[in-house]
Amino acid sequence: MRLNGNRLKIFLADLTHSINAGATIPLNIGLIASYAIMKFKNEIEVKLFKYPDKLLQALMEEPCDILGCSNYIWNSNLSHWACKVAKERNQKVLTCMGGPNFPLLDCQKIRFLQENNYVDIVIPYEGEIAFVNILERMLEERDRKYIFRDAIDGCVFLHSDGKKLVEGNTINRMDKLDSILSPYTNGLLDEFFDGKLVPMIQTARGCPYSCNYCNISNPYYSKVKLFDTQYINDELYYIAERISDTSIKMLQIADSNYGMYKRDKDISQIIKKLQEKHNWPLGLYVSTGKQFDNVIESTEMLKKSFTFSMSVQSMNKTVLKEIGRSNIPIESYKATSDILSMKDQSTLAECIVPLPYETYVSYMEGVRNLIDLGANRIVTNTLMILNGTIYKDDKYKEKFGYATKFRILPYCYGIYGGEKVFECEEVGISTNTLSFDEYLKIREFSFLIEMLFNSSIFTELGLCLKVYELHYYDFLMF
Repeated sequence: MRLNGNRLKIFLADLTHSINAGATIPLNIGLIASYAIMKFKNEIEVKLFKYPDKLLQALMEEPCDILGCSNYIWNSNLSHWACKVAKERNQKVLTCMGGPNFPLLDCQKIRFLQENNYVDIVIPYEGEIAFVNILERMLEERDRKYIFRDAIDGCVFLHSDGKKLVEGNTINRMDKLDSILSPYTNGLLDEFFDGKLVPMIQTARGCPYSCNYCNISNPYYSKVKLFDTQYINDELYYIAERISDTSIKMLQIADSNYGMYKRDKDISQIIKKLQEKHNWPLGLYVSTGKQFDNVIESTEMLKKSFTFSMSVQSMNKTVLKEIGRSNIPIESYKATSDILSMKDQSTLAECIVPLPYETYVSYMEGVRNLIDLGANRIVTNTLMILNGTIYKDDKYKEKFGYATKFRILPYCYGIYGGEKVFECEEVGISTNTLSFDEYLKIREFSFLIEMLFNSSIFTELGLCLKVYELHYYDFLMF
């Protein structure tokens, strides 16, 4: 039965900080809402939120039965703020958080729920089916206390004693993603075509790789599931007709490895047609896959719409073995780089520091190799210690002597309802093979690479070095 005798009122929020200019249309909560509406129709009423101030106003004016918030590193504290506000306004509201920013270890899950007791339920993996399970439980029970009578599949919460973890069975992932009606074409996301948010689509879910620093490397996500090409086609044309007259010229593709699958070529051709007809999208935010031959064939028609990712994370075999990653052979990497250079396609090689077993010498040798292999841009990222990865396990940190610190995420802060909210991340700054001073040297060197190697304003410098047969790496070291 319904808690209040009427339709369940549900607020779903994928919040962004007001200063964040690269925020995206909330596809994630749109999919969850679309699936829930399809299941329960008139038994529920769903409202979607992206901006904190609008959610705050709604919570003040019309308390909801359920508040569900996304939980990513870039909006986690904002979601916590929202759950606290909701509880202050209405102690009976059920608060849920869903997303990858949740610990792997049971002891850490318990601590998370104890320290954040305004969060009732967490959905750690894909959300559509798990959220429907929550709604089914709520619609069955008149009394809120019975909602937690036993486990809910796909969900985690604390026992009434506040000490034990109650965790439902892990839900099998959807095989047919098209069973979720598109939140674009059914109009659920129309209000977010406001000239501020970047449209986001997803063509595939999952990642076949096992890089241990990434929370999508969990075996749960290892099998890749695809949205139908026609589904994506309909979404893209729907978006283009509503976004092309705004100042938003970008498109985010929320895939882990775009371009690796044969049908991705068809999607790229759809995007190309939209560029010709609507002058949108002029650029893509996208992560491409490691099967470079497939990616080249699938994306070559998009030319300079995006930077081709040839990320390596490390060039050291011992490091790669530890992190569960295998880069393509050097010869293939070089051949791919040469092909992309002939096509005038820019390439990006990303590294992560400090990874296990990486040393200052092995890192610097890796950068020199990347320059030799023809990478156009080399970006070194500091290791993020993410929830959902082994790097949050103290035993793993101790094994490699990790020292960590916290830093504020750029553009992820603001004042909402009079409260200051900041997003922070934990990062690695040294290991037992790379000292903090060496880490700082690498950061300094990375700044020089960004200024003198990556930047197109120094193209003539690169040509000059070639004429005099001087190695770019030696120039950077000088």
